[in-house]
Amino acid sequence: MNPARLKKRMRELGWSYTRFADESGVSESTIKRVLGGSEPNASTAELMARALGSTVEWLNAEDDPDEPVMSSYSPSSTAEPPKNEPNEPTDTEDDKAMIAALQHVINNYKERIIDLKEAHADRVNSLTRDKLVLSIACGVLVAFLLAFFAYDILNPTVGWFQY
Repeated sequence: MNPARLKKRMRELGWSYTRFADESGVSESTIKRVLGGSEPNASTAELMARALGSTVEWLNAEDDPDEPVMSSYSPSSTAEPPKNEPNEPTDTEDDKAMIAALQHVINNYKERIIDLKEAHADRVNSLTRDKLVLSIACGVLVAFLLAFFAYDILNPTVGWFQY
């Protein structure tokens, strides 16, 4: 992609990187990489061209940057081409079924994530409870041993320390 043409078109529209990212649906970091000379993939190039009211071919051309923008539509606030665009795909029944299936999968993943978060919270609570019980048991054992040795030291005729 020709960064000079891309910058020129952005200046004509008065767009910042952020505005271009919002209009095209491409991340701001990708836009900066492309303006730096990196080549975008085909779908990204198409999104960028549509947002600018141009074509990928015009943005890729190396010749005269003053050549007029070649497109049958101009950018709008939503960066969508008109609905009567000849290459615009329409939603078919297969597309709708695919979208419904993907939404179902996404919802299942969301539910699974919620379940995992709850299980993790339960596990953390269980470990905290176990640590508390272990701490109390250790405290009782230490107290018993201290009492035993204190009794043994105070009463020298009984126990381990006999003088």
